[in-house]
Amino acid sequence: MSLRFLWLSILLAAVTVAAGSVGLQVDTGISMPWSGYLKNIETGEKIEIIKRANFRAFFQTTIGYTFFEEHSIEAMISPFSIESRLEQDEEEPAEYTSRYVQDTYRLRYRYILPPLERFCLQIGLHATLHIKELVIGGSMEYTNGWTDFSFGPSALISLSMNEIVSLVMEVEAGIGRDNGFLDIFAGLNLSGPFYFVRAGIRNLSTNGFSGGEALSTSFWNFGAQFRAVF
Repeated sequence: MSLRFLWLSILLAAVTVAAGSVGLQVDTGISMPWSGYLKNIETGEKIEIIKRANFRAFFQTTIGYTFFEEHSIEAMISPFSIESRLEQDEEEPAEYTSRYVQDTYRLRYRYILPPLERFCLQIGLHATLHIKELVIGGSMEYTNGWTDFSFGPSALISLSMNEIVSLVMEVEAGIGRDNGFLDIFAGLNLSGPFYFVRAGIRNLSTNGFSGGEALSTSFWNFGAQFRAVF
């Protein structure tokens, strides 16, 4: 019985692999911080941790597998860090520095609905892990780390203009214990024989709570995506 089950499992895996395709995607561009602060929940005191418009390059890698033309599984890794020099808003201003790290790991599943004449929709779920670290030095000293796990809906909407050009919007929202995020991408998609290229803008906002403190960040990313399918 166990041998039959093993052979059936191997056969099912082989059929699934044969019926699918592997995609490798790279995202890169410029990230512009919009806001970032650390707040004491009891006192309401806010400390700015990221300087606005302090541009920083970003890089993101995604590997995916699509099978039976309607099921998509993807794993994404996005390391990111930024350093800022800021000033306390007091009678006697004092400078301080900050280093913020936010590494993102995401696993998503999407079901690809049968496309209409010009409209295509993919819907599913994701699980996301944000590993964050904040180090402040200078006129104040602070070090802390957060490990935020969340899950929620994932969707991609595509509107075709012709066989090559389409408009794309991707939305993912996550909620977890004492944390949450919203990730929205909108851009222009150019399709090739075995690849696509996208150029657009992304907004990523995160919130986390720990030990009476609230950490909030928001970034605008301007860049391009390249994906090849094998």
